[in-house]
Amino acid sequence: MGFTANASARAIDEKDAQKAGASNKDFSDNHGKQWILTNVIINGKDTGFTRDELKGMSGEEEIFSLTFDGKGTLSGMGAPNRYSGPYTSGEKQTIAIPPMRSTLMAALFEPNNLKEYEYYVYLQAAYKWDCKEQKLMLYSKTGNDEVVMTFVCKE
Repeated sequence: MGFTANASARAIDEKDAQKAGASNKDFSDNHGKQWILTNVIINGKDTGFTRDELKGMSGEEEIFSLTFDGKGTLSGMGAPNRYSGPYTSGEKQTIAIPPMRSTLMAALFEPNNLKEYEYYVYLQAAYKWDCKEQKLMLYSKTGNDEVVMTFVCKE
């Protein structure tokens, strides 16, 4: 009987923690949503990337986006190329994104604070994810740099 009470209390605590913005630990909750990049932090410092840099670009609402289909494929748009490739998510919020394929359109304009190539490098170096307060964070290591990319769900 004590086990049931403890399990119930634990379930209530988990629900309260989720309401308070605590981490979502089930990656499947991210499937089928389009995530839009809003911020890039490198070694604890903001790179200055903002979506304002994209205003006026064709398809600006999809630039630096990603979607996980739930079947092991992610897809999205860089600046300006579309990309797709496999991914795997594992225990303890791990993620692996091997090299992806993309279209080969020439960019007429790229944001100053994030080049398409850098975005792809950070994605493919991702090793961990977290989801808090309706934001998806992907953590990457590139050389000596620790990168955190923050995405919001497109409504």
